[in-house]
Amino acid sequence: RYLLAMAQLIEVQVALGKTDAASTNADSFLASDERNPLARYSKALVEVQQDNLASAEQRLEGVIADTPQYWPAHRLLGAINIRQEQFGQATQYLRAAVTNNPTDAAARLQLAELYIRVGDIDAARSLMEGSQVAANDELFSAFVGGASRRIGLSDQASQYFDQSEQAKPRDLQEIVRLSSLYTAAGEFERAIRLLQSSTAQDGQSQEV
Repeated sequence: RYLLAMAQLIEVQVALGKTDAASTNADSFLASDERNPLARYSKALVEVQQDNLASAEQRLEGVIADTPQYWPAHRLLGAINIRQEQFGQATQYLRAAVTNNPTDAAARLQLAELYIRVGDIDAARSLMEGSQVAANDELFSAFVGGASRRIGLSDQASQYFDQSEQAKPRDLQEIVRLSSLYTAAGEFERAIRLLQSSTAQDGQSQEV
């Protein structure tokens, strides 16, 4: 319980930008059990925050060598490789993360965005099959648009956002999902336009 709590504390501190505190805790964690994969992963997480990618990469590769099924290490290595623009390696690590833990939504999303980055939209859709964003063409197009915007592909983002507006959502649920995707991507005018043009019935217009 202590080890798990320490790992969660370090992760929260990293997320809050409290790198010094996270580093101190990671060093203590690692000193308590230097072979523990969770401790080594926590230290690598801090190193990534410090932009010490080479050390983090080496540490995570050691974790995978000792514990091949430890999926968080695969996911973080994939994220490091994306930052290094080593997309082939990133794909391999993120695939391994999803294979080892199919419920890892973060790894699945990173892999889908990587497929979108390299132009393999079909692979991204196949990966997201069964999720809300793959429910229909307009939702998936909005998802691709948002992913493209996040990775700096502005022209591709505009293309897919425009495609997403061509079909009219069938019900309130789709309106909410699509407008939420627009909002998350900073496409506020599209979100407002969708909500204002909707024709929700059965007393649902107030919610819209």
